[in-house]
Amino acid sequence: MDDLDCTFEQKLKGAVSQLRDEAYQWWLEGGHSARLTYLGTTFQGKYVGASYVDAHRRKFLNLT
Repeated sequence: MDDLDCTFEQKLKGAVSQLRDEAYQWWLEGGHSARLTYLGTTFQGKYVGASYVDAHRRKFLNLT
């Protein structure tokens, strides 16, 4: 995923598209909302570079 020129949202959609059967149904039913922070952190740590995260964190912190 690091080699793909995609936004975080596109990477997340790609990861979700790989879910099958019960996992996909769980995602559709909203079971992910309670664990979304954990999933996001895990996904981010594995597939999204630290420099990307830092850049977006700075953008977020500078919002007015």
